[in-house]
Amino acid sequence: MTHYRYKVVGIVVAALFWLVDSVTHKFFYGEEIFEWIPSSGNELWMRTAIVVLLVSLGAYTDYHTARLLREEDEKLRVYTSTISVSHHILHNFLNKMQLFRLEAERSADFNKSRLALYDQVIAETSEQIKRLEAVSEISEEGIKAAVFPS
Repeated sequence: MTHYRYKVVGIVVAALFWLVDSVTHKFFYGEEIFEWIPSSGNELWMRTAIVVLLVSLGAYTDYHTARLLREEDEKLRVYTSTISVSHHILHNFLNKMQLFRLEAERSADFNKSRLALYDQVIAETSEQIKRLEAVSEISEEGIKAAVFPS
């Protein structure tokens, strides 16, 4: 139903317009008989033109809305894929950095106090990756707020 929502609205509004216009001609213009289909060619043409415009507007709105939703879905798929690949790359990097840490621990002349700073950087990076994966609002502001909270 959501794919045809505006078409349905257009049809309903067009039908209501036709009804209101018929009632208006009967009661406000004092026509002798109630006409669903006007006998005047000009009146029929005017009503038909407005009804076609209303239904066409509904169809165009449905088409345009569907296109925008498809574009948004594609952006979401690209974002999700990018995050997944980035996650993979960064975890590979962090695993390789663990090898670097093991070598630094084995080295007698490596400053051991630097390993604490190294561990802090690795922990912060891992936490930022987790926050990036958990973004709920996929927008520039939402991503920045998730990764760099105030």
